[in-house]
Amino acid sequence: MKPIKYSLLLLLFLGACGKNKKEETKTETEAKKTGFEILPKNPTIKDKLIIRRIPGNSPVKWYVNGEPVFEGKELELGNFRKGDTVYAEAFLDNRKITSNEVIIQNSPPVIKNVSFNKKSIFSSDKEIKLNIEYEDPDNDPVEFIIKWYKNGELISENTTTIHVTLRAGDVIEAFVYAHDNEDTTDTPYIIKTVVLNSPPVISEKKGDEIKIENGVIYHKINAYDPDGDPLRFKLLKAPPGITLDSLTGILSGRLSREIKKARIQFMVSDTSGNRVTYEFNLFWKE
Repeated sequence: MKPIKYSLLLLLFLGACGKNKKEETKTETEAKKTGFEILPKNPTIKDKLIIRRIPGNSPVKWYVNGEPVFEGKELELGNFRKGDTVYAEAFLDNRKITSNEVIIQNSPPVIKNVSFNKKSIFSSDKEIKLNIEYEDPDNDPVEFIIKWYKNGELISENTTTIHVTLRAGDVIEAFVYAHDNEDTTDTPYIIKTVVLNSPPVISEKKGDEIKIENGVIYHKINAYDPDGDPLRFKLLKAPPGITLDSLTGILSGRLSREIKKARIQFMVSDTSGNRVTYEFNLFWKE
Protein backbone atom coordinates (compact mmCIF):
# COMPACT_ATOMS: atom_id res chain seq x y z
CA MET A 1 0.00 0.00 0.00
CA LYS A 2 2.90 2.36 0.69
CA PRO A 3 3.95 2.67 -2.99
CA ILE A 4 0.33 3.55 -3.90
CA LYS A 5 0.30 6.31 -1.26
CA TYR A 6 3.50 7.85 -2.62
CA SER A 7 2.13 7.62 -6.17
CA LEU A 8 -1.01 9.49 -5.17
CA LEU A 9 1.05 12.26 -3.52
CA LEU A 10 3.20 12.57 -6.62
CA LEU A 11 0.15 12.83 -8.85
CA LEU A 12 -1.39 15.50 -6.61
CA PHE A 13 1.87 17.50 -6.64
CA LEU A 14 2.20 17.31 -10.41
CA GLY A 15 -1.45 18.28 -10.78
CA ALA A 16 -0.94 21.36 -8.59
CA CYS A 17 2.12 22.39 -10.61
CA GLY A 18 0.23 21.91 -13.81
CA LYS A 19 -2.66 23.97 -12.49
CA ASN A 20 -0.35 26.89 -11.54
CA LYS A 21 1.40 26.72 -14.87
CA LYS A 22 -1.93 26.70 -16.63
CA GLU A 23 -3.12 29.76 -14.67
CA GLU A 24 0.06 31.70 -15.56
CA THR A 25 -0.38 30.80 -19.20
CA LYS A 26 -3.99 31.91 -19.03
CA THR A 27 -2.96 35.34 -17.73
CA GLU A 28 -0.41 35.79 -20.45
CA THR A 29 -2.86 34.54 -23.03
CA GLU A 30 -5.50 36.98 -21.85
CA ALA A 31 -3.05 39.89 -22.06
CA LYS A 32 -2.15 38.97 -25.61
CA LYS A 33 -5.76 38.32 -26.55
CA THR A 34 -6.89 41.75 -25.35
CA GLY A 35 -3.76 43.41 -26.68
CA PHE A 36 -2.98 44.78 -23.21
CA GLU A 37 0.78 44.32 -23.51
CA ILE A 38 3.82 46.35 -22.51
CA LEU A 39 6.23 47.42 -25.21
CA PRO A 40 9.15 47.14 -25.63
CA LYS A 41 9.39 43.69 -24.10
CA ASN A 42 13.11 44.01 -23.24
CA PRO A 43 13.45 47.62 -22.09
CA THR A 44 16.41 49.50 -20.61
CA ILE A 45 16.24 52.51 -18.32
CA LYS A 46 16.58 54.75 -21.38
CA ASP A 47 13.25 53.49 -22.72
CA LYS A 48 9.67 54.64 -22.27
CA LEU A 49 7.11 51.88 -21.69
CA ILE A 50 3.79 52.01 -23.49
CA ILE A 51 0.71 49.81 -23.62
CA ARG A 52 -0.02 48.41 -27.04
CA ARG A 53 -3.79 48.56 -26.49
CA ILE A 54 -5.65 50.06 -23.54
CA PRO A 55 -9.14 48.62 -23.02
CA GLY A 56 -11.72 51.39 -23.35
CA ASN A 57 -10.98 54.42 -21.22
CA SER A 58 -9.73 52.35 -18.32
CA PRO A 59 -7.00 53.97 -16.20
CA VAL A 60 -3.71 52.12 -16.29
CA LYS A 61 -1.80 51.54 -13.08
CA TRP A 62 1.90 50.69 -13.29
CA TYR A 63 3.73 48.48 -10.83
CA VAL A 64 7.48 48.19 -10.28
CA ASN A 65 8.66 45.27 -8.19
CA GLY A 66 5.06 44.75 -7.12
CA GLU A 67 4.58 48.31 -5.85
CA PRO A 68 2.24 50.83 -7.55
CA VAL A 69 4.26 53.75 -8.91
CA PHE A 70 2.22 55.63 -11.49
CA GLU A 71 -1.07 55.93 -13.34
CA GLY A 72 -1.06 56.86 -16.98
CA LYS A 73 -0.61 55.61 -20.52
CA GLU A 74 3.21 55.65 -20.47
CA LEU A 75 5.97 55.06 -17.95
CA GLU A 76 9.46 56.58 -18.08
CA LEU A 77 12.10 54.20 -16.71
CA GLY A 78 14.83 56.73 -15.95
CA ASN A 79 14.18 56.66 -12.19
CA PHE A 80 14.34 52.88 -11.91
CA ARG A 81 17.15 50.34 -12.10
CA LYS A 82 18.08 47.38 -14.22
CA GLY A 83 16.61 44.16 -12.87
CA ASP A 84 13.37 45.86 -11.77
CA THR A 85 10.19 44.08 -12.89
CA VAL A 86 7.33 46.09 -14.37
CA TYR A 87 3.74 45.26 -15.18
CA ALA A 88 0.48 47.17 -15.54
CA GLU A 89 -3.15 46.71 -14.57
CA ALA A 90 -6.39 47.94 -16.13
CA PHE A 91 -10.08 46.99 -16.20
CA LEU A 92 -12.01 45.34 -18.96
CA ASP A 93 -15.77 44.74 -18.50
CA ASN A 94 -15.44 45.54 -14.80
CA ARG A 95 -12.73 42.96 -14.27
CA LYS A 96 -9.08 43.55 -13.68
CA ILE A 97 -6.63 42.44 -16.34
CA THR A 98 -2.88 42.30 -15.99
CA SER A 99 -0.33 42.93 -18.70
CA ASN A 100 2.75 40.91 -19.43
CA GLU A 101 5.69 41.48 -17.10
CA VAL A 102 8.93 43.00 -18.38
CA ILE A 103 12.34 43.21 -16.72
CA ILE A 104 14.56 46.25 -17.14
CA GLN A 105 17.65 45.07 -18.98
CA ASN A 106 21.26 46.21 -18.76
CA SER A 107 22.22 49.29 -20.76
CA PRO A 108 25.61 48.98 -22.49
CA PRO A 109 28.20 51.68 -21.74
CA VAL A 110 28.68 54.47 -24.25
CA ILE A 111 32.05 55.90 -25.31
CA LYS A 112 31.48 59.60 -25.93
CA ASN A 113 34.97 60.66 -26.98
CA VAL A 114 38.55 59.42 -27.14
CA SER A 115 41.55 61.70 -27.60
CA PHE A 116 45.32 61.53 -27.38
CA ASN A 117 47.01 63.34 -24.51
CA LYS A 118 48.64 65.69 -27.06
CA LYS A 119 47.10 67.50 -29.99
CA SER A 120 49.98 66.35 -32.20
CA ILE A 121 52.27 63.35 -31.80
CA PHE A 122 55.92 63.87 -32.78
CA SER A 123 58.64 61.35 -33.53
CA SER A 124 60.48 62.49 -30.38
CA ASP A 125 57.57 61.44 -28.16
CA LYS A 126 58.23 58.26 -26.19
CA GLU A 127 54.82 57.95 -24.54
CA ILE A 128 51.27 58.20 -25.85
CA LYS A 129 48.20 58.30 -23.62
CA LEU A 130 44.46 58.08 -24.27
CA ASN A 131 41.81 60.22 -22.62
CA ILE A 132 38.47 58.37 -22.65
CA GLU A 133 35.12 60.01 -21.97
CA TYR A 134 32.26 57.58 -21.36
CA GLU A 135 29.02 57.03 -19.51
CA ASP A 136 27.12 54.02 -18.26
CA PRO A 137 23.35 54.55 -17.88
CA ASP A 138 23.26 52.00 -15.03
CA ASN A 139 26.34 53.46 -13.30
CA ASP A 140 28.11 50.12 -13.56
CA PRO A 141 31.91 49.92 -13.28
CA VAL A 142 33.39 50.09 -16.79
CA GLU A 143 36.55 48.55 -18.18
CA PHE A 144 38.12 49.22 -21.56
CA ILE A 145 39.29 46.83 -24.22
CA ILE A 146 41.98 48.66 -26.20
CA LYS A 147 44.05 47.63 -29.19
CA TRP A 148 47.00 49.80 -30.28
CA TYR A 149 48.35 49.60 -33.83
CA LYS A 150 51.45 51.12 -35.41
CA ASN A 151 51.42 51.04 -39.21
CA GLY A 152 48.72 48.36 -39.08
CA GLU A 153 50.61 46.09 -36.68
CA LEU A 154 49.22 45.32 -33.21
CA ILE A 155 51.73 46.64 -30.66
CA SER A 156 49.85 46.71 -27.34
CA GLU A 157 46.52 45.83 -25.71
CA ASN A 158 44.28 46.90 -22.84
CA THR A 159 46.27 49.87 -21.60
CA THR A 160 45.59 53.58 -21.93
CA THR A 161 49.32 54.36 -22.08
CA ILE A 162 51.98 52.97 -24.41
CA HIS A 163 55.73 53.51 -24.64
CA VAL A 164 56.89 53.28 -28.22
CA THR A 165 59.68 54.30 -30.59
CA LEU A 166 58.32 56.52 -33.33
CA ARG A 167 59.41 57.83 -36.70
CA ALA A 168 57.92 60.64 -38.73
CA GLY A 169 55.13 59.26 -40.91
CA ASP A 170 54.19 56.37 -38.60
CA VAL A 171 50.43 55.83 -38.33
CA ILE A 172 49.16 55.24 -34.79
CA GLU A 173 45.64 53.88 -34.22
CA ALA A 174 43.71 52.90 -31.12
CA PHE A 175 40.52 50.81 -31.13
CA VAL A 176 38.57 51.26 -27.90
CA TYR A 177 35.64 49.19 -26.58
CA ALA A 178 33.85 49.68 -23.25
CA HIS A 179 32.63 46.73 -21.13
CA ASP A 180 30.43 46.76 -18.00
CA ASN A 181 30.70 43.04 -17.10
CA GLU A 182 27.49 42.35 -19.01
CA ASP A 183 27.67 44.10 -22.35
CA THR A 184 30.38 45.46 -24.62
CA THR A 185 29.96 48.33 -27.05
CA ASP A 186 29.05 46.92 -30.46
CA THR A 187 31.62 48.86 -32.46
CA PRO A 188 34.96 50.34 -31.39
CA TYR A 189 35.72 54.00 -31.07
CA ILE A 190 38.67 54.45 -33.45
CA ILE A 191 41.23 57.23 -33.10
CA LYS A 192 44.08 57.71 -35.54
CA THR A 193 47.01 60.06 -36.07
CA VAL A 194 50.10 60.41 -38.23
CA VAL A 195 53.36 60.99 -36.37
CA LEU A 196 54.90 64.35 -37.27
CA ASN A 197 58.51 65.23 -37.93
CA SER A 198 60.03 66.59 -34.72
CA PRO A 199 61.54 70.05 -34.52
CA PRO A 200 65.22 70.40 -33.65
CA VAL A 201 66.19 70.14 -30.01
CA ILE A 202 68.56 72.64 -28.41
CA SER A 203 70.15 70.89 -25.48
CA GLU A 204 71.66 73.98 -23.92
CA LYS A 205 70.32 74.62 -20.45
CA LYS A 206 67.84 77.41 -20.01
CA GLY A 207 69.50 80.54 -18.75
CA ASP A 208 72.99 79.51 -19.87
CA GLU A 209 75.49 82.33 -20.16
CA ILE A 210 78.59 82.46 -22.33
CA LYS A 211 81.63 83.96 -20.65
CA ILE A 212 83.91 86.14 -22.76
CA GLU A 213 87.63 85.82 -22.18
CA ASN A 214 89.82 88.57 -23.54
CA GLY A 215 86.89 89.59 -25.73
CA VAL A 216 86.99 86.32 -27.69
CA ILE A 217 83.84 84.23 -28.17
CA TYR A 218 83.94 80.63 -29.36
CA HIS A 219 81.00 78.30 -28.58
CA LYS A 220 79.46 75.40 -30.43
CA ILE A 221 75.68 75.31 -30.00
CA ASN A 222 74.46 71.97 -28.71
CA ALA A 223 71.55 70.93 -30.93
CA TYR A 224 70.29 67.77 -32.64
CA ASP A 225 67.34 66.59 -34.71
CA PRO A 226 65.31 63.56 -33.46
CA ASP A 227 64.63 62.50 -37.05
CA GLY A 228 68.24 62.83 -38.14
CA ASP A 229 67.49 65.76 -40.45
CA PRO A 230 70.37 68.13 -41.29
CA LEU A 231 70.31 71.31 -39.22
CA ARG A 232 70.82 74.91 -40.23
CA PHE A 233 71.74 77.76 -37.86
CA LYS A 234 70.87 81.42 -38.30
CA LEU A 235 71.87 84.38 -36.20
CA LEU A 236 68.92 86.66 -35.43
CA LYS A 237 70.37 89.15 -32.97
CA ALA A 238 73.97 89.80 -31.86
CA PRO A 239 76.42 92.63 -31.24
CA PRO A 240 78.78 93.66 -34.07
CA GLY A 241 81.62 91.24 -34.75
CA ILE A 242 79.73 88.05 -33.78
CA THR A 243 78.98 85.37 -36.39
CA LEU A 244 77.24 81.98 -36.41
CA ASP A 245 78.25 79.27 -38.86
CA SER A 246 75.05 78.05 -40.55
CA LEU A 247 76.30 74.43 -40.89
CA THR A 248 78.35 73.77 -37.76
CA GLY A 249 76.49 75.97 -35.30
CA ILE A 250 79.77 77.50 -34.06
CA LEU A 251 79.32 80.94 -32.53
CA SER A 252 82.50 83.02 -32.76
CA GLY A 253 83.88 86.54 -32.85
CA ARG A 254 85.34 89.29 -30.72
CA LEU A 255 83.40 91.63 -28.49
CA SER A 256 84.45 95.17 -27.76
CA ARG A 257 85.43 95.86 -24.17
CA GLU A 258 82.91 98.66 -24.02
CA ILE A 259 80.09 96.14 -24.32
CA LYS A 260 79.84 94.68 -20.84
CA LYS A 261 76.77 92.55 -21.51
CA ALA A 262 75.01 91.40 -24.64
CA ARG A 263 72.28 89.04 -25.76
CA ILE A 264 72.52 86.66 -28.69
CA GLN A 265 69.43 85.24 -30.36
CA PHE A 266 69.55 82.50 -33.00
CA MET A 267 67.34 80.02 -34.83
CA VAL A 268 67.86 76.33 -35.60
CA SER A 269 65.83 74.74 -38.42
CA ASP A 270 65.64 71.34 -40.11
CA THR A 271 64.98 70.38 -43.73
CA SER A 272 61.30 69.66 -42.94
CA GLY A 273 60.65 73.28 -42.07
CA ASN A 274 60.60 72.95 -38.28
CA ARG A 275 62.40 75.67 -36.37
CA VAL A 276 63.18 76.73 -32.82
CA THR A 277 64.77 79.89 -31.41
CA TYR A 278 67.02 80.38 -28.42
CA GLU A 279 68.90 83.17 -26.61
CA PHE A 280 72.25 83.46 -24.83
CA ASN A 281 73.51 86.13 -22.50
CA LEU A 282 77.17 87.15 -22.96
CA PHE A 283 79.24 88.64 -20.17
CA TRP A 284 82.88 89.30 -19.52
CA LYS A 285 84.83 86.86 -17.41
CA GLU A 286 86.64 88.78 -14.70
